Amino acid sequence: MGRGVRRRGAGQAVALAEVLADLVGAGFGRDQHDLGERFTWRQLERYFGLIQRARRRARADLAEAVAMGFGGKDLAGYLKKLRDK
Repeated sequence: MGRGVRRRGAGQAVALAEVLADLVGAGFGRDQHDLGERFTWRQLERYFGLIQRARRRARADLAEAVAMGFGGKDLAGYLKKLRDK
């Protein structure tokens, strides 16, 4: 089985290709080879975690905006879960 990054709470391994694609997409390098030359595995894991947390916060912000626009219920628990991971 290949090496993967674990998502907190989910316990599911993330494919290395997904990690590298997300990092390249976020501007951390030009391609997978460039990432391998510039960063250690530990750095890649940390940067991937930062990207994932930023995405969850953005989803929480969007959910909050939509709920407010439609007069939805209090989403405090859901939003806290997304933002605090």
